[in-house]
Amino acid sequence: MAAIPQCSLCGSDQVEVIDRIVTAGIAGGYDAAVTSVVAENLSANDELSFCRCRECDLRYFWPMITGSSKYYDALQRFSWYYIEDKPEYQIAKQWVSPGDRVLEIGCGRGAFATHIHTPHYTGLEFSAEAVQSAVNRGLDVTAEPIEQHARKHPQSYDVVCAFQVLEHVAPVEPFIDASVGAMKPGGLLLYCVPSEDSYISLLRNAVLNMPPHHVTRWTDQALRSVARVFGLEVVAIDHEILAPMHVTTYSALIAERMLRRVLHLEAQKGLLDTSLRQRMLDKAAYRLGRLIEKGLDEEKLYPRGHSVLAVYRKAA
Repeated sequence: MAAIPQCSLCGSDQVEVIDRIVTAGIAGGYDAAVTSVVAENLSANDELSFCRCRECDLRYFWPMITGSSKYYDALQRFSWYYIEDKPEYQIAKQWVSPGDRVLEIGCGRGAFATHIHTPHYTGLEFSAEAVQSAVNRGLDVTAEPIEQHARKHPQSYDVVCAFQVLEHVAPVEPFIDASVGAMKPGGLLLYCVPSEDSYISLLRNAVLNMPPHHVTRWTDQALRSVARVFGLEVVAIDHEILAPMHVTTYSALIAERMLRRVLHLEAQKGLLDTSLRQRMLDKAAYRLGRLIEKGLDEEKLYPRGHSVLAVYRKAA
């Protein structure tokens, strides 16, 4: 295992290893149609370290293995991968005024553009299929890295945003620096990421929250550290409530923890557990979770949800 370098966000060398993960366990957690592509992405490393920076609280995997275009092309075949109406869009659109020049990084097929009222929308996206879909909608979307785009269009946008993108990026610092560079003085930066302060940090075998899909994990403290490192003002950190699409997963998690107590099993440790006992426990928890899910029939019973939106302002 290679030595762990300085934190990708703040540059600190105060980094601790929380867990170590065998990469074969990650590949085995995917649908059979994707397993070989995942294994191909992870083939250079038998093990990954899950780390935490003590200075900024960023959690990340090392090595920071990001998914190939082949990997993301495979995921896009699933209907659940690109969701047209994400809950965070409803929160984020409140920060966009009519007439704002908006840049969305990793825009997919341009779904967020349909939620805002401005003729000045630009999207950046690597997937050729998604770019073509967005262009067919009449949107200005190109396959260009944010670092390159920011050099060509410095201080050009009132709002720069990225939804469920930052956690896929490595290294982190150049990406955020370019995002800030593309903003006008006084402009807003919106990052929406899975919240490590929510129930998802308790999920085991959540392979989509590991490389080659997610390489970083973000607590509120880490999101506030972004402002400190890049000289921004934190305007808001807004957590969504549990979305309907995630109720089943949350209910199964509650059931699994209940079963552990009833069966006097030790608390789960580590991000991966591919043992037979865990697989049997997961199946039982899913069935029990369906009963719990029926009881979560009011929104006010929902806990903090999957994602958090951080809003920053650049100095005028």
